Amino acid sequence: MMPLDFTSDYQQSRLFSSFPDSLLSILESENVTTNFHHDGIDPSSYSKNSQLKGFFHVLSTNKDALGRPFVSTIEAWQYPIYGVQWHPERPQYDFSVRGNDPVNHSADAVLVNFWTAYFFVNECRLNSRQFASRVKEQSSLIYNFQPKYRKSSNQPYFFPISTNDEFTKK
Repeated sequence: MMPLDFTSDYQQSRLFSSFPDSLLSILESENVTTNFHHDGIDPSSYSKNSQLKGFFHVLSTNKDALGRPFVSTIEAWQYPIYGVQWHPERPQYDFSVRGNDPVNHSADAVLVNFWTAYFFVNECRLNSRQFASRVKEQSSLIYNFQPKYRKSSNQPYFFPISTNDEFTKK
């Protein structure tokens, strides 16, 4: 668990400009982002790659347990594409324990990660695709499928391949 090290212009991003200042302060000062990763992209590698720099804007960085810096939050300059190297879902839903770094379930951790999820869901709502019929929609709901459990807190689902005729444009 760690706070985010924001870049100087993160508040101009689509993602973080929607956050209240109080939540940005929590993200910047408290151990509220869940990080179970290794081999993240080093900010200097990002800076040297013109394709990455031209497509993505770095909003935050962090340092891993060995002190190596990594890019932790990005968004595309011109598209609604976002990436986080942390897990906004875990403080609300993950109650497993990983060694000496359990997930922070404090009210602050849940609130800022909920706000992140809220932003992502609202971005998805901008998509104009919808199911061609109520029957198709009902048959595709997650409740119709069983997760395939593993020895972790994740619940992977495997879905049949769908065809494009299941959706229409609004």
